[in-house]
Amino acid sequence: MGSVELLGGPDREQISSRPPDHAGSCRLYANHKLSTSGAGASVRLWQRSQAVPPHSPHPLPAPSATGNGGIAGAQKSRLTLHPKWVNMFTGDKVTLKCDDPNSLGNITTTHWFHNGTALAIQAPSYSIRAATFDDTGEYECQMGDSQKSDSVWLDVSQDWLLLQTSGRVFLEGEHVHLRCRSWKNQNLVKVTFYKDQGIMRFYSHNSSIFIPHATHSNSGSYFCRGFLGQGIYSSLPVKITVRAEGQPASGGEGTTPSSLWIHIFFYLAVGILFAIDTGLYVTLRKRLCTRDK
Repeated sequence: MGSVELLGGPDREQISSRPPDHAGSCRLYANHKLSTSGAGASVRLWQRSQAVPPHSPHPLPAPSATGNGGIAGAQKSRLTLHPKWVNMFTGDKVTLKCDDPNSLGNITTTHWFHNGTALAIQAPSYSIRAATFDDTGEYECQMGDSQKSDSVWLDVSQDWLLLQTSGRVFLEGEHVHLRCRSWKNQNLVKVTFYKDQGIMRFYSHNSSIFIPHATHSNSGSYFCRGFLGQGIYSSLPVKITVRAEGQPASGGEGTTPSSLWIHIFFYLAVGILFAIDTGLYVTLRKRLCTRDK
């Protein structure tokens, strides 16, 4: 009987029971590099092999493997998020689903990877019930004989405002959905959407924006600003890239180390400006009080 063993990953929740194994399996060993830290993680896979017909003078040739697993010529597995947002608040729930375009309805085993490390889960769905910062990172899946899916970067953050997006890299003609969301879904009004520091749209109550049939001109840095109670808050910027069909992506959809540094500097700049503004206010207040006396 065939089976799958995945070593080196943290325990994760299994959504459904383990699919039936397939007979006629062989064991394949490989070392997998972490995409972020570079540390190695041992991945042990069992892969179905073709049976040799009775009285066959020669074994059937083994199918050629691809660099990222699976069978050469097979399509990639497809990884989708439900709900579709690639960025979320801590405590949010998300389900990752893996589809095999080559399975034709057959039950196959699924392999999951988080930041290059194999997860101990074999179900076609993987649920994160309450996201934490540790859930941030690159996710991939591989189902059956299909190739490993394109990576999806999930970003978990905690702030007053978050500009959620259904993706970071889009093909021309696809729809882009952006949603300005407040922490704990507090009442958010007077929302303004910005692109490359310029105002796009203003809504008194609506907090979503759709870009139908996106083109390259829609690429840019987006953020939103709105009122929560008596205060006004801004989200961190989100970079959106729209490219032509067949054009190679300049990089993964995820947040790169350089963009993380941008986020850090953004927070530092906001903190410094706030400190300066507070200092000026206190100084001016003292001078006014002195004059009154």
